[in-house]
Amino acid sequence: MSVEAFEHHRAQVYGWAFRLLQNHHDALDVTQDVFIKWWRLLAKGDSPANPPAWLRQVTVNQAIDALRKSAVRKEPIALEKSAVAEPTDLAHRESLCRLADALHHLTQRQRSVLTAKIFDGCTFANIAETMELSIPTVKSHYFRALQTLRAKLPDLRRES
Repeated sequence: MSVEAFEHHRAQVYGWAFRLLQNHHDALDVTQDVFIKWWRLLAKGDSPANPPAWLRQVTVNQAIDALRKSAVRKEPIALEKSAVAEPTDLAHRESLCRLADALHHLTQRQRSVLTAKIFDGCTFANIAETMELSIPTVKSHYFRALQTLRAKLPDLRRES
């Protein structure tokens, strides 16, 4: 992997990680892990057909793993202003862990479509082209992912 490739993708990878983790240091750790995986893949002579899609998927998976590890440790994800977490911090962490668990119940393809649509703001047409799928198939994966998340997280629904 060249320095140019790293510089080209690092901000995106960090952004995806930060959106899920809501913590700068944890997002940096995930970003580092993602690029280590990418470097190891390239060192084996493999190369993802679509680097941004591969990076997005690996980033989301690494962030989910980080959230789960945090839940297992029962430590707050972020203790930036004090040594003791505020109740709202703990509730936020719990919500993020529940979201990570719900995302884990999606298929890889559903997770890829959902994160491309939500995190990157991609259109269905763009996702279809990137993933080499038809637009109706992409829409199907997206709506099934939403349906699964709604079932797993009924109390986290947005108020309209």
